[in-house]
Amino acid sequence: MSIHIGNLIRQVVNEKRISVTDLAANVKLHIGSISRIYSYPSMQLDSLKKFSIALQYDFFEHYSKELNFKKEETNSQSDSEKLIESKNIEIESLKKEILYLKQINELLMKK
Repeated sequence: MSIHIGNLIRQVVNEKRISVTDLAANVKLHIGSISRIYSYPSMQLDSLKKFSIALQYDFFEHYSKELNFKKEETNSQSDSEKLIESKNIEIESLKKEILYLKQINELLMKK
């Protein structure tokens, strides 16, 4: 899925019912430039940041979702946490086993 940033900006502008005049003033561009931006399939990061701030919308999130980094990171963290929990349970079990073996050893030494 390719992101057409101009279409996405137009969609957000329409959803938020922001006038082109207000948007142009907020991003410090001429009104005609806004119409051209709607046709841009991509945009420089600093310009995209200006639109994100002006529209109070995180356009960068769409790129993150497309790359799937957040999801993989979360799954990896979750797997690590499960492994740590499993190892902690195993450690507790081994500590109990050591304690029992010490008690048995003490009993055998008494005989």
